[in-house]
Amino acid sequence: MQSKRPFSNRNPLKKTALSYEDWLTTQYEISLREKVRRDIKECIKKAADYDDFIRLMKARDYEIKGEKLPSSPGEKVPKYITFRPAGDDRFVRGSKKSLGKGFTKEEISSAIEKQIKIRSAMTTIPVKKIEDLAKKTA
Repeated sequence: MQSKRPFSNRNPLKKTALSYEDWLTTQYEISLREKVRRDIKECIKKAADYDDFIRLMKARDYEIKGEKLPSSPGEKVPKYITFRPAGDDRFVRGSKKSLGKGFTKEEISSAIEKQIKIRSAMTTIPVKKIEDLAKKTA
């Protein structure tokens, strides 16, 4: 037996509602530059050093040019690093003008160093505190 709902104005052929997150992604496509920014930030948080950052970005299917940092002051290396996600035909330059502040090679390298210091500070327990705890329990 078919139940009739008296005030139902739902069209049975219409698709079901989308979640808010799905609706947002359909309404607002993420730009190429925003996608690159997000991936760079995530890889900075996970990287152990600059070379590890490059490896993580390549693992996300990025083609990278000019990634080498100068090892000595006079060494010639490309000025900018560029990123191209898989499936895209354009490179995005890692510069202040293109991606904003914090996305040049040098800034990425220093951000990784800061993340390493933050992680090591979070995992280091001062010895003095442990000794104080031992005295209190004894």
